[in-house]
This record gives sequence, structure tokens and C-alpha cells, in this order.
Amino acid sequence: IKQELQRTNDQLEEAEERIEEVETALQAAASMIKRLTQRQAEMEAKLLDQEGHARRDNIWVF
Repeated sequence: IKQELQRTNDQLEEAEERIEEVETALQAAASMIKRLTQRQAEMEAKLLDQEGHARRDNIWVF
């Protein structure tokens, strides 16, 4: 019984370590997604501004 208990404890420790690693990776991924989402919003705003300038530059007055 002691051996089974020790084996179960070892498995539990290994599972906890794996969970910790996954949580760390998840936090890193969430942080990266947040930064990329912000960057995408900045780039979309810049693109809209550039498109507006391009349209204004193409207006001809007769």
C-alpha cells in the first residue's frame, strides 16, 4: 500500500508540474495575443488614415 501511495504521490507531483508549465505557457500566449491585438488595431487605424489621405490627394477640382 505504501508503494502505491508513493507512486500516486509521484504521479500527482508530475501532474502538478505539467499543469504549472501549461499555465505559464498560457499566460505567455495570452500576453502575446493582447499585444498583437493592440498592434493590429494600431495598424488598422494607420491604414484608414493613409487611405483617407490617398483619397484626398486624388480629388481634382475643375
